[in-house]
Amino acid sequence: MAHVRGAQSFGAILDTQSALAADAILGGWRTNPPTSVAEAEFRVFSQWGEDGVIQWLVRSALDVPRTFVEIGVESYREANTRFLLTHDYYRGVIVNAGYDHVLFTRSRGLAWRHDLEVVSAFVTKDNVNQIISSAGISGKTGLFSLDLDGVDYWVLESLEVVQPQIVVCEYNALFGPTATVTVPYRADFDRVQAHHSGLYFGASLAALHSLLGPRGYHLVGCTSSGVNAFWAHESTGAHMPTQSVESAFRACGVRQERDVDGRLTYRRANAELMSVIESLPLLDVRDGSATTVGAIAAHIDV
Repeated sequence: MAHVRGAQSFGAILDTQSALAADAILGGWRTNPPTSVAEAEFRVFSQWGEDGVIQWLVRSALDVPRTFVEIGVESYREANTRFLLTHDYYRGVIVNAGYDHVLFTRSRGLAWRHDLEVVSAFVTKDNVNQIISSAGISGKTGLFSLDLDGVDYWVLESLEVVQPQIVVCEYNALFGPTATVTVPYRADFDRVQAHHSGLYFGASLAALHSLLGPRGYHLVGCTSSGVNAFWAHESTGAHMPTQSVESAFRACGVRQERDVDGRLTYRRANAELMSVIESLPLLDVRDGSATTVGAIAAHIDV
């Protein structure tokens, strides 16, 4: 038992050091604030610099409730809202299938030190609203983060119980900057089961913006890694740049393809990589027409 406590204490020390470094960066913003997603990026608990971007967004907005919902957190060791929770004491709900996040938040004391509801559930478009409302959050909400590695578009389309001021959502950069496509809806969609490569999932940036734009959200930008995109609602009164999909889009620099045995191939994104999933179906959200990865690949410069 002593070894386990020691390992947890070491992890806590690293967390504290990262948070102190972040405070130094945030202090510098008082005289030299960032003007773009790329300038704002830093990571404490997030994977790709989202911690910094979210701090920039909530500090730039005039009216953001101190609440969040994050769906798709794995263990919560790395997450988009953990810094908001521990640094800014936001109230939140995190949701993931399985129990890794339940065990982790309890082992780190997050589940009792903070106002955090930890939910174990497999999220679909039919249950997302019930899951969130049952956890005690509804109406105007500060931030909503979505990373399902699957039917993200469909879940976001169904979202009604909360009206987030800021939205963070993963997009699939392999689908390019212009195609408005998503994987077809399946309640039991699993990224690895859908294709061993792990490349077939989610929706394009243009598809997500076609959904959020008419709902009053401005696209602020994407992480330099080409993984997550950020939107701010017009009602926030935030003074920050608004971008088109084409200008905001970033290609994905993460080498995430796996072979049939589940091992990383370390191949970078290119036309050859897309050919692995070229026969798989996509849906164009503009008109509901069916297409394939191969059909849109011909128009993408990756």
